[in-house]
Amino acid sequence: VTTDEFTVILQRLYDNGYVLVDLDDFYITGYSNSKGSDIFFEKKLMLPVGKKPIILTETHCNYYSYMVDLNQDGEPDKDGAGFASKLCWNNGFYNQQVKEDGSTVTGAFDLVPLLENFISLHPDFSYKGARAILAFSGYDGIFGYRINSDKLSADALEKERSDATVLLTKLREAGYTMACYTYRNVDYSVKSASEIKKDIELWQQEIAPIVGQTDILVFAQEADIGTNYKNNEKFDVLYEGGFRFFLGSSPFLSRVVDEDYVRHNRLSATASALQHHSDWFANILDTTALLNPLRGDIPK
Repeated sequence: VTTDEFTVILQRLYDNGYVLVDLDDFYITGYSNSKGSDIFFEKKLMLPVGKKPIILTETHCNYYSYMVDLNQDGEPDKDGAGFASKLCWNNGFYNQQVKEDGSTVTGAFDLVPLLENFISLHPDFSYKGARAILAFSGYDGIFGYRINSDKLSADALEKERSDATVLLTKLREAGYTMACYTYRNVDYSVKSASEIKKDIELWQQEIAPIVGQTDILVFAQEADIGTNYKNNEKFDVLYEGGFRFFLGSSPFLSRVVDEDYVRHNRLSATASALQHHSDWFANILDTTALLNPLRGDIPK
């Protein structure tokens, strides 16, 4: 969705009484006496009268090169088609964007600064400082920082990693939660357990040192690893990798709370879904006149 569309979504959620919460607001962990493993328990969430909980997740928080660096030289360029090229912090979050004439401007061009601006106007939209879950793949940088680029010199690469580490610290301090979106943005439903293990190991080696360890996996490509996680080699690999919260994608919101894991489905608010499947969002927000008419026909 565009920045204007996202701002409308936030306003409609707010007008409908929704308030941002964290996954941790719903669950607590303990330990079993027998095997010493994580045990998850639901807890009652007490919100102000008239408020309803909602969790926002942004995926692909990478600012991929194909979106902002068409000549693939490691630097954003004028052919970036209007996407934010980097997320920055200086007494607040803001984006950089390269315009058609090659100049760089700053502003709110993606979820984080847009959400921060909205909460500054409506502080009661955030319950106990909750923000959003930010999910990263790993093969092409983080928020525009090319932390694993082979196009940069050693010194430039080190600066990208250092600057990204500082940014991620600020995001965590602000209340954002980090999640894994697989390393290569792959469909785990068609991968073997050994292939998934290799992918997760890459994420742990390349991304976790900067993003930090996370126990949240958001499945890429609207995939999953099966309907049953018991006696499931793929689940065993992910569990051994430290993941306990598994977020899928489905028009039917549901959750499973097992003693070993928590599983949620989420709605993907893409232009196609908002246009052609407004019924998915009927109990959450009105999608009427939400999308920019300049889009024209939106493919299903």
